[in-house]
Amino acid sequence: MSLIEDGKGTGSKAQVDDENALIVNAITSSSQHHANHIHGGAYTMDLDGVVVAGDGYNFVYIQNTADEDMHITSINIWMNQAKEDDNIEVWLGHVLTSVANNTSITPGNTNAGSGQSASGVFYVNDGGGNLTTLAGGVVAGRWKPTATMENKWVKRSCWILPKNQTFTLLSSKDNKITGYISFYYHKS
Repeated sequence: MSLIEDGKGTGSKAQVDDENALIVNAITSSSQHHANHIHGGAYTMDLDGVVVAGDGYNFVYIQNTADEDMHITSINIWMNQAKEDDNIEVWLGHVLTSVANNTSITPGNTNAGSGQSASGVFYVNDGGGNLTTLAGGVVAGRWKPTATMENKWVKRSCWILPKNQTFTLLSSKDNKITGYISFYYHKS
């Protein structure tokens, strides 16, 4: 078995196997767990019975205002009614041209000892019409949720929002939607 010296010049040595792989005893965790546990920067945005009053309406708008990238990792929703051809679309890069029919949301920090707040603009539809007037953007995902049960969409590669970029959810049919969106901040 070979040995390599540490990179700090302390004289400590680490073992490597016959294929020159480092022998380690390690604990691994997800990036989201690390951001939450070490930096106190993981959050959930609550969707508490959001009323989507028309077909093709936006019901969530997020804009990252932090210097760090926002990584949106999952969306959990419950649809109130089964609707044929109901799809949820994820849009990135919408430009907000006017704000209407919205309720501002304060995401909760998932580390009770952190004391940090999410940096961004967080809106949900208030049921009075389409959430906002938006322009541009691209569809970055689409799925067909099942009514009256939890629908979890985990994006392992995340939807990543650099500073001032946007994330929007659109429902192809009117409905009442409950759930939450999980995200964390990460320095790029």
